[in-house]
Amino acid sequence: MEELEHPQSKLLYAVWELETLGRITKGEKHQLKEMILTEQQAVMDLFDTYTHTRDPAQLYNGIVALVKPHRSKPAKVVIPTHNSLNEESSSPLGTFLHEKKKRQKGEGELKLSLLDPQKLSEEDEIPL
Repeated sequence: MEELEHPQSKLLYAVWELETLGRITKGEKHQLKEMILTEQQAVMDLFDTYTHTRDPAQLYNGIVALVKPHRSKPAKVVIPTHNSLNEESSSPLGTFLHEKKKRQKGEGELKLSLLDPQKLSEEDEIPL
């Protein structure tokens, strides 16, 4: 592709490579050829970034994203973590048991907070 001189020829070559690799269909190839020949801004912006970065993978991914926007790869995938739930609560039953355990623990703490510390002696036990 570096031997080609014109931006349109480089872009058309990239589209041809994408079709031979099976990343785009013939219909998508024709759609991209139309975009290149009419010099649409989105295609020209892709080529401009390619001339600065010289990264063909970025160019190919950008071209595919023009005709398949739902298949473009995200820059970074972030998986949120939930600290309130643990491995036990990965199912509906686990979630139910986890919530039940939280309620029981909360009731015990509530009972302890209602006891008057002045009435308790060292001999008395705290009921749970």
